[in-house]
Amino acid sequence: MAGPSPSPRPAPPPGPRGTWLGGNLAAFAADPLAFLTACTRDHGDFVALRFLRTRTVLINDHDAIEQVLFTQSRRFPKAAPGSRSFVQRVFGHGLLTSEGDFWVRQRRLMQPAFHRPRTAVYAPVIVDFAREMMASWQPGEVRDLHADLTTLAARVLLRALFGTPVPPAIDTFQQLSRESMEQMRRLQNPLAALRALLPGGFHARFHAMMDAVDHFIATQIAAHRAGHGDPADILTMMLAARDDQGQGMSDVQLRDELTTLIAAGLDTTVLAMSWSCELLARHPDAAGRLQAELESVLGGRPPGLADLERLPYTQAVLREAMRLYPPAWMMTRTAAEDTVLGGFLVPRGTQVMISQWLKHRDARLFPEPEVFRPERWLAAPSLPRFGYFPFGGGGRVCIGSGLALMEAPLGLAALWQHFSLEPVSATPTRPWASLTLQPEGGLPLRLRRRNPGR
Repeated sequence: MAGPSPSPRPAPPPGPRGTWLGGNLAAFAADPLAFLTACTRDHGDFVALRFLRTRTVLINDHDAIEQVLFTQSRRFPKAAPGSRSFVQRVFGHGLLTSEGDFWVRQRRLMQPAFHRPRTAVYAPVIVDFAREMMASWQPGEVRDLHADLTTLAARVLLRALFGTPVPPAIDTFQQLSRESMEQMRRLQNPLAALRALLPGGFHARFHAMMDAVDHFIATQIAAHRAGHGDPADILTMMLAARDDQGQGMSDVQLRDELTTLIAAGLDTTVLAMSWSCELLARHPDAAGRLQAELESVLGGRPPGLADLERLPYTQAVLREAMRLYPPAWMMTRTAAEDTVLGGFLVPRGTQVMISQWLKHRDARLFPEPEVFRPERWLAAPSLPRFGYFPFGGGGRVCIGSGLALMEAPLGLAALWQHFSLEPVSATPTRPWASLTLQPEGGLPLRLRRRNPGR
């Protein structure tokens, strides 16, 4: 008598047809956000893709996302970037790119520097720098708010990291950030990616800029090791950190973590504020409600750390902006072994793609998901763990999220307390998906002064 037949092996999920050579690469490169949106619309929460030789599964089911990022995260490590890659040159083996026991050690060493009491001392710095930024603004002037907010956030971040007055290197940091984002956009085109391998052009400027950044960081590390740092800055706390064996971080490890904090931390805060300003400028009713809250709570005085819990609508605006335009719009992991997700087979070596852009615009979780509605956050909506995750999730949640969630609302409050912003074009600013979700062409907005007597 024959025994029971074996259970059928789970099949891979469905997906869009691609080309023989590139798979889905060309369609993705042409418009990543539209392509991913179409994938889930046409094929569901699990979509099989191929980028050249890389087999990929896009998942948009929050339970499966929780498996990948939290409950089974050891099965889905981050893929290590190539030693000569663009990402490796910037981040080295910092928290964004490292994995395994080394990542756990580094995270434990870094965490104390980002506890709330440590970062709270920078609340007045944020507001003071914002007021300095606005001192030269003129009513009726059109400014690129994204550029202005990048300068503001860079000044705050460098003060927090190094305790130093704003250094000349700030221009290098900002130039590197702008050019790097543009380069990442170009690299989505396969032909441009091949041209980028040639010497000269961006390749030469990029390495020259990174050399300048490395020199500045090395100088700061040496000065801090010699006892010339600010006792309250983050680098001083990183130097003092020790693991279970009493070992601290080497200069190379410090460099990698500092460049990671600069690159990743700067963009998150800037984009949260930038997209908030774009949305408020296009929704006068929401802007009016925000300014009424600021007037009621602050009465004309500068905002402070103690005011954050008294500014629920200001906080809701930022949450809604990060829902619609999450700074980190996509993340990937790699299946370390054959796994079943949502009843579909994910073979070992498959890249797993997760998109905050998709999940945050899921109509099953957010009614009228395309609509800017800060009020949806005032009633604390009931969401699954990975229904909203602008800072990532699981053990790898962004270490600087607390600093960003302090800086962004204080900066936003200081700005909108004294100015209103108006769009200069009837067409909303288009997001383009680089490493992060950037406003295409900057963010030109017209200034209108409020409370001129204050």
